[in-house]
Amino acid sequence: KSTTLKYEVGPFATVVEGKYDDVISKAFKKHIKGTKEYDEARDEKNQLEREQKQARVSWSEVRLENAIKTIFEAQKRDALDKINKKNRFSKVKYSTMWMTLVKPIIEEVMQNEGTQALSQVWLSQIFRVGENKIQSFIKDSISLMSNKADEYTMKELDRIITEGNNQWYSTDVIANMISSKFEDYTSKRSQTIARTEITRASNQASIY
Repeated sequence: KSTTLKYEVGPFATVVEGKYDDVISKAFKKHIKGTKEYDEARDEKNQLEREQKQARVSWSEVRLENAIKTIFEAQKRDALDKINKKNRFSKVKYSTMWMTLVKPIIEEVMQNEGTQALSQVWLSQIFRVGENKIQSFIKDSISLMSNKADEYTMKELDRIITEGNNQWYSTDVIANMISSKFEDYTSKRSQTIARTEITRASNQASIY
């Protein structure tokens, strides 16, 4: 039996004639909201976009991870030089270092992802990373990240040194404990921070 079916496809109505399941092929159904084919096509599209985005930002993650490792290495040197001193870190020194090394990477990610987001809605514009609200977001994000990271590092150093002194460990033993902790920072913690911040920046760029 043949009949006429009418379905909404995008902004237009498409009319097809024929048997229900024979005429409405999977290729057609994927454009009709509410069908299994539509949901599958949407999920595939979303997955592809996630994979493409990850491919775009992966190099930025590596760059940011290396920048953070550079900061941790500098902090390690300061910590080992000042094991028995209370003020091991200069907050001004490291807040400046975080901003100097991290900001260009975050700006590049937001520039690329913001422009990509505009192109997906057919706007041939360039995302302006220099706008005040975007610069404020970048600086606030880096300040928050660096403060949390440095506070955690200082607490861990205080814990290690206090434990070492309480156990009457030699300075060399305490130094080895500090070095071991920073090895963990450069191998794991730097990667976690980099991935988190790149994801945050790229997502925020898509919103503006």
